[in-house]
Amino acid sequence: MNFGEALELMKQGKKVRVPEWGGWWFKKNGQIWVHTEDGNEIPQDDMSWVNSVIWREDWEVVD
Repeated sequence: MNFGEALELMKQGKKVRVPEWGGWWFKKNGQIWVHTEDGNEIPQDDMSWVNSVIWREDWEVVD
């Protein structure tokens, strides 16, 4: 799926990622958060690097 579809799913409470990520993104309190592979949850305040993944077509839902 593309990033737009992934964003819509986050708005519905789903967790999403690209395949090589050990963690995932989710929406909390109106903001995108990251669940890291270490189990930490941090707000994604710096979205400048999102350009490296926004055009990808391989976003997936995390169960």
